[in-house]
Formats: sequence, C-alpha cells, structure tokens
Amino acid sequence: MLYEPSYKIAERFWIAFDVLRDSGGRGWEYNFIKEVGTNIGNFRKLKSNYARSFELGYIQYIVEKYNVSSEWIITGKGEMFCKKKGQAGRFNLFEVMIN
Repeated sequence: MLYEPSYKIAERFWIAFDVLRDSGGRGWEYNFIKEVGTNIGNFRKLKSNYARSFELGYIQYIVEKYNVSSEWIITGKGEMFCKKKGQAGRFNLFEVMIN
C-alpha cells in the first residue's frame, strides 16, 4: 500500500490521465501507453490497483508533454493544467518538501 500522500499523487495522475484521454480522441490512450514504453495489459493493471505501486515516470511524461501542472499533481493546489505552454515543469518539488 502506498503512503497516503503518494496515493493522492497517483490519484491525481489518473484524474489528469482520464481528462486527457477523454479529450484526446480515439487512440489517445493506446498512443500514450506506447510512448511511455509499456503495454496495455500492464498499464490497465496498474490503473486498477494504483494503491500498491505507481510509475513516477508517467507523471514526468504528462507534465512535460501535456502541460499538466506539476504543482497540482504533487500537492493538489492550483489548476490541473498550466495556462501557458512550458510552465508545467516550473514547480520546484524540493521547495514543497522543505516547507
């Protein structure tokens, strides 16, 4: 079982993933899975049981490629998506950890 803050981070990832999938059209989920280097079976298994483990690289991928706010993913604060392209990675995780 994931530590509670880690579970919340994983939960927010899946919320963002579902929004992106729903707006991405046919084939978006398949392309995402292919781009992150896994297969559909493993990916769906992870989604159905993300309380046990989670792949952090998926977070980095949606932050960098789809402008999901890293601050929102990590803390739940702010908007899910950055207003300006390229701002998603400006959040400093180290600052959150020490504050």
